[in-house]
Amino acid sequence: MFYIILRVKNMQKCIIDAQKSMNVISTNTKGIRVDEINLDKRIKQYSKGHYLVVNYSLEYLQKKALVLEGVLNKTLKKFFKDKDLRKILVIGLGNPNVLGDTFGIKVTNKMIATNQYNFLTIPKVILFNPNVVNNTGINSFDLIKALVNKEKPSMIIIIDSLCSKNAKVLNQAIEINDCGIIPSANLSINKNISYETFKIPLIFIGVPLLWKVKKNYYTDYNILEVLETTSEILAKSLMKAIM
Repeated sequence: MFYIILRVKNMQKCIIDAQKSMNVISTNTKGIRVDEINLDKRIKQYSKGHYLVVNYSLEYLQKKALVLEGVLNKTLKKFFKDKDLRKILVIGLGNPNVLGDTFGIKVTNKMIATNQYNFLTIPKVILFNPNVVNNTGINSFDLIKALVNKEKPSMIIIIDSLCSKNAKVLNQAIEINDCGIIPSANLSINKNISYETFKIPLIFIGVPLLWKVKKNYYTDYNILEVLETTSEILAKSLMKAIM
């Protein structure tokens, strides 16, 4: 396996690593393992809340995409249960100039916006990519806050790339949680985006595309193929789960 080093500043968070001290319930469907983790209190760098991690091998991106899509769709519906889906704001975080940080943007670009169609009875979907403060001069939190105040969504979905300290899960897991995220967490100007921020149900979805080793971040040599395939699978699963 070959890796390419990236110079990435202000990477937001790493995928949750199931520990013995956590209450983990695992299920297996056609070779895809789903770990359900409920954290009643903060453990090290992880926030209190409900996590689901879908673990799979690369063959599910290459040959069994429909199987992964089905499991992911079922997992998302579990999170959407009892949620108000009338108006959903889907936010793709990331830096379009850094390939390993474009996952959120690629997913939203593959989804379909429906908020402009007032005559339809299906859920209204708003798609938004706030970019990063180094490119726009405006931090992501302020842009998201302004849009939330204007559109007043019933639910927020945030999608972003994650890092991992374990190369084995690189490109082979999808984390879904209701804890939220801090865009560019190392920048003091950005703030946590969670249910507590706007008092609106929020779901975060991330894929580990960056391997963290000390102060460096590495990405797989086939990152472009992984990005395109995984973003396509998630976009389809999200649209099906929402509709």
